[in-house]
Amino acid sequence: MWKYAMNYGVLLGGFWVFKYIFLMASGALKNFDPDSYLADFLLYLNLYLLPIITLSLFYVLLKRFRDNVLKGSINYIQCILFGTLLFFFAALIEAVIRYIHLKFFDPQLLLPHEKGWLEILLQTTFSREWLESQRETY
Repeated sequence: MWKYAMNYGVLLGGFWVFKYIFLMASGALKNFDPDSYLADFLLYLNLYLLPIITLSLFYVLLKRFRDNVLKGSINYIQCILFGTLLFFFAALIEAVIRYIHLKFFDPQLLLPHEKGWLEILLQTTFSREWLESQRETY
């Protein structure tokens, strides 16, 4: 089961990489031209149509696993386990692509979010001195 979950996870992960690149392209178009209908259309596709394709691809891969490996019979536990492993391996592939994007291509993308978290921490019970010492430690 692990072998097939890994192999099929590569297919689903590849689709998710395509979906992520699609999302970044629509965001870049939106930043370049805020009134772009193409950017709105690409964002609409990414938010509404591509998740449906993800579920359809999951169904096809699960059916292929049932027919080719289990000879046409699958129980509930096998279905849940295979689906969990499939999405786990697909998420690993997408996580690598997101890390590469955020680390090497666009590190400034997370900068506003990091500033927001620092302000939230300052409003809580932590002292500024403690936060500065933690920043120097890490």
